[in-house]
Amino acid sequence: MKKKPWYAYNLADDGRSATIRINGVIGNRMEGRTIESLDYELKWAAESVNEIIIRITSFGGSLAEALAMYGALRRHPARKVAIIEGVAASAGTIVAMAADEIRIYANASMMVHGVSLVTEDGEEVEDAEAARVLNASIIETYAARTGKTADDLADAIATDTWMTAREAVAAGWADSVIEIAEQGAAVSATAASPLQAIAAALEIPADVIARATAQAATAVPAPVPAAAPAVVTPPPVQPADATFAAQINALAVAEGLGDYVAAWLLDGGITTTAQAAAAIKEAREVRDLCAFASAADRAGGFIRQRLSLDQVRAELINALAANADERHTDTHPRAHQPGQPSRPAVPTVSVDSIYAALNRNVR
Repeated sequence: MKKKPWYAYNLADDGRSATIRINGVIGNRMEGRTIESLDYELKWAAESVNEIIIRITSFGGSLAEALAMYGALRRHPARKVAIIEGVAASAGTIVAMAADEIRIYANASMMVHGVSLVTEDGEEVEDAEAARVLNASIIETYAARTGKTADDLADAIATDTWMTAREAVAAGWADSVIEIAEQGAAVSATAASPLQAIAAALEIPADVIARATAQAATAVPAPVPAAAPAVVTPPPVQPADATFAAQINALAVAEGLGDYVAAWLLDGGITTTAQAAAAIKEAREVRDLCAFASAADRAGGFIRQRLSLDQVRAELINALAANADERHTDTHPRAHQPGQPSRPAVPTVSVDSIYAALNRNVR
C-alpha cells in the first residue's frame, strides 16, 4: 500500500476505506471545497479504496462545481456513503446525490431549491433560458437518485424546500436517520447548548431546529418505572460532568469564539477536551495575529479551515509581500538632477522585516 502524504484525507489503515469532507462553500478554495481538490483525493484512493464516506456540512455554492463533484464521485468504483452532519443545502445536496446511501443525523437538515443566477458581485441576473437549462440539470440529478418525477421535483425546487432529517427520509431524499445521544441535563450557564451552537454557526433556520428537536425528543419514549420512586432533587451539573460537545462549546464561548464552535465539534480528530482546548487556544492566537496584521476579516476563514498558526502567519506574510511587490517601491539611490527637487528617502520593505514584526507580536 502506498504511503499517505501529510495532506491526505482520512484513509483507513487497511487502505480499503476513506473519508472525504465536503464542508463550507462549494467551489471556494479558501472557504470550502473545489473539484480540483476532490479529484486529487479520488485519484489517490483509486487503486485500493472500496468504500468512501462523504461527510457533508455545506450551505452550497457553485452549481457547476457541485455537478462536477457529483460526476467525479459517481465515476469512482467504490461504494459511496454520504453522511449529512450539519446541513446539506442547495449545491450541497447535489454532491450528496452521488452516494449509494445517504444518512443524516437526527438534528441535521436538508434544503433543495432551483438555480439563482448572480454576478461575481452578488447581483441577480435575469436569464430565463439559462435558468431553464440549469434547473433541468438539477432535476435530472435529483431524479436519478430519488426516483421522483420531473414535475414533483420542479415543484420542490420552485422555492426553498427545507426538511428536517426525518422529513428528508420520509420524502425519499435520504435513506436513514442517525440517532443522536441525549444531551443530558443542563450545561454551563455561560454557554449555549451544543445544538444551538451548531445551528448558530451554520445559520440553520430556527424553525427547522425546533422541529428537529421536538421530533428527536419524542422518538424514544422514556421507560416507565415499576413503582413511583421518591422525589430526589439531582445535584447541579458541573462543567466536568457535561457532554463532550458541551465542554467544547463552553471552551469556545469562554475565548469569544462561539461563532466557530462547529469547526471543532465536527472535527473527528478532536477526541479529548485537552485537544479541543489546544485547538481553541491556537484559534484565539490566529484571531489576534490577523487583528495585528490588519487582516481581521480573514480570521474567520482561517479558523473554519483549521489552519495552524504557522500556516496563517505564512499566508499573511505572503499577502503582505505580494502587496509590497505591487507597490514596488524602488529604494536604490539616484543621481540628483540639477534644477529638480530631491525625492525623500523611502524605507525598504522586506519579507524578513514583515515576518519579524508578526513574530514579535504573537506568543
